[in-house]
Amino acid sequence: MNNMGVFAIAAGVLGGVFAMLRWFAVRLLADMERRLARIEDVAKEVGRLDTEVKDFMGKLPLHYQRRDDAIREYTAINAKLDRQWEVMSEFARSRSAPPVICPMKENK
Repeated sequence: MNNMGVFAIAAGVLGGVFAMLRWFAVRLLADMERRLARIEDVAKEVGRLDTEVKDFMGKLPLHYQRRDDAIREYTAINAKLDRQWEVMSEFARSRSAPPVICPMKENK
């Protein structure tokens, strides 16, 4: 074989290697673009969910009553009712009426 034949074979092999490298690079680039597009879609979905959670947290106090708040409210109402019962009992005693028994309290 002469030098031209060896050079042609080496050029063909080298060209094949470069062609395969180009094919791998194009395939890798396409895969990376697909993954980036998917990451962008996930980022949009996370942004949407974040907005929904913030809206929900903003509306939560309007539609939900905390347990502590309910206990405080019921305690205040019961204290007012007890005070009214005491006033009515004192009024009844001052008029020398028979004692009034509170159905909600234990009799002493």
